[in-house]
Amino acid sequence: MTAPFGTTAWMRKTSSFTLAAHACLGKASAIVFDLDGTLVDTLPDLVMALNDALLDCGYAPVPDALVRDSLHGGLAETAAAALAMQAVAGPGTKALLENYRAHYRRQAHARSVMYPAVREVLQSCWRSGQPMAVCTNKTADEAVLLLRLFQLKGFFPCVVAGDTAEHPKPHPAPLLLALQQLGAKPSEAVMVGDSHVDAMCAASVGVPFVLHTSGYGGNEVLNHPVAARFARYSELLS
Repeated sequence: MTAPFGTTAWMRKTSSFTLAAHACLGKASAIVFDLDGTLVDTLPDLVMALNDALLDCGYAPVPDALVRDSLHGGLAETAAAALAMQAVAGPGTKALLENYRAHYRRQAHARSVMYPAVREVLQSCWRSGQPMAVCTNKTADEAVLLLRLFQLKGFFPCVVAGDTAEHPKPHPAPLLLALQQLGAKPSEAVMVGDSHVDAMCAASVGVPFVLHTSGYGGNEVLNHPVAARFARYSELLS
């Protein structure tokens, strides 16, 4: 069977994506990053914490895919999705969410890992004088804890979280707040993320979106404007 792209054609295509992503970041006056699935792979801890919480509350565990597909809405959306999968409605969500958060805090991100070359890319942007922010649907406490654990907080004077803006992503409010705190214009900034939630948020503000394809986003992200994409952070280094 013949591949849809010849080897040379595919290499050219991949190279063009990489060059576009490198160019987008290089010319930006400010860069806003998503967190889960973009800077850090947190899925193993999120799955374990949720399933431990479900068992505590008398429910069955759920597959990794449910967590991956819902985590862009924060822990609350994932807890609701887990109960919806089991046809549970009503007050059970609050108790499950409290247990979920407690288990997640206790695990202290023992299984989470930073994507390779993230630190090198952040150092390069920092040396270039590009201010950076994190824009996440995690709570501020959860986000700052994760950034400090991986010694990334120093790169981000601004962290906008799901509980610090008027609305979470994909609403434009958190990205607008991040840009305001960075002193950057939307037309001069770029957002890096891994999901349709990030893409929608960026588009609503008029900020170019760069897709991290090794994150948790599915094909839905391709239904929204994507200025460039990359699979590995090493591709963004000169």
